[in-house]
Amino acid sequence: MARVVRIATRPQDQSRGLGAELMSRVERWVKGREVELFGSSFGVTAQLLRFWLRQGFKPLRVSVRQSDMSGERSALVCKGLTPKGQALLSALEGELVRDF
Repeated sequence: MARVVRIATRPQDQSRGLGAELMSRVERWVKGREVELFGSSFGVTAQLLRFWLRQGFKPLRVSVRQSDMSGERSALVCKGLTPKGQALLSALEGELVRDF
């Protein structure tokens, strides 16, 4: 699994496709290393969740408590990059549904 730790654009540059382009380039780089799952975790807001969903990531977990760091609940998102990764992701999605 590869994980994005931080991605950000300045507020005045948001909604211009820069983050999506960066994620596309990182994903191509990750795929070249035969990684099966690609993920991230972050303090979830509606805007951030929409960004990750548009990139094809699926939510796997949402924390029960707010983070002391961000003041938001943490979300874990993931994307299957191979058939094996996609099968694992489907199994993990079932766990999220069950937990809710």
